[in-house]
Amino acid sequence: MRSFSMSRIALFVVAAVCLWAPASSAINIATCSPTFVAGTPGGVYTVTAPLVAAPGTNCINVTAPGVTINLNGFTLTGSGGIGVDIFPPATGAYIYAPAAAGGVITGFATGISDAGSSARIEHLDITHNTMTGVELIGVDGSVVVSNSITYNGQYGVYLMNTNDCLVKRNTQISNNGKIGVWIQNTSTTVSNGDNVVFANELNMNGLTGIEVGFTGIAPTCATGVNPSTENLIVDNSLPSINGQYGIALECNTATDNFVTDNAAAGSGTIDDLFDGNPACDANTWKGDAFATHNQACVL
Repeated sequence: MRSFSMSRIALFVVAAVCLWAPASSAINIATCSPTFVAGTPGGVYTVTAPLVAAPGTNCINVTAPGVTINLNGFTLTGSGGIGVDIFPPATGAYIYAPAAAGGVITGFATGISDAGSSARIEHLDITHNTMTGVELIGVDGSVVVSNSITYNGQYGVYLMNTNDCLVKRNTQISNNGKIGVWIQNTSTTVSNGDNVVFANELNMNGLTGIEVGFTGIAPTCATGVNPSTENLIVDNSLPSINGQYGIALECNTATDNFVTDNAAAGSGTIDDLFDGNPACDANTWKGDAFATHNQACVL
């Protein structure tokens, strides 16, 4: 297995400073009914009022690279659809609010969907969306940092077929209907790995705090997909019970992962730590705090 170190996390921090620095002028967003299209390459957009999307529609579509959107203390409200949808050509999007002002995304099916790569999502309250708070789909190098992601119907943060993405220091990924953070590969041809889940707090998610693997409900195994590999799960805090497991690596779809220094005692009703692979396969567990685990190789 590849050697992991904290230097990988440091590289994300350096990249953040270089990639997502807002420019000086701004284009105002005063309504998103109809859907507002942020389509100017390198454009800087500022929300200037509470935004309400028409039922079943997106609020903001990002269609150009290098776009910055500042929620500026306002709320995006939907009824289905996606709050901010980043399309594949739109690399390097920065969706944020100043820490002191905040910004809320609520009521959509999905709060933010990134299919563009190298996005940064920061300082937002993403809550009470019917499916997912933040989804990263087939992207490389996107970052979800310093958000509160709570009470979403199924998943807090969902990473599907992603590589080198970072979920870092989110103050709460809690009370989501199924899984707090789920890393999953659904493809037989696309690799999925090298993602980092670092120093988040996860509480009372319906099934699992952090899940790596295909099925989403341990311990059922799956076939016909490539595994999620070489992901690093480190220094997360799981202080309250999740519905089944605190941290779970699904058998045969989660191999060659590294789980270390997580505080997970009392985090699962079945097991705090779970590995569905016989003898943990190539997964490494090290230095985690836990009360219950399902086999001796889970440490």
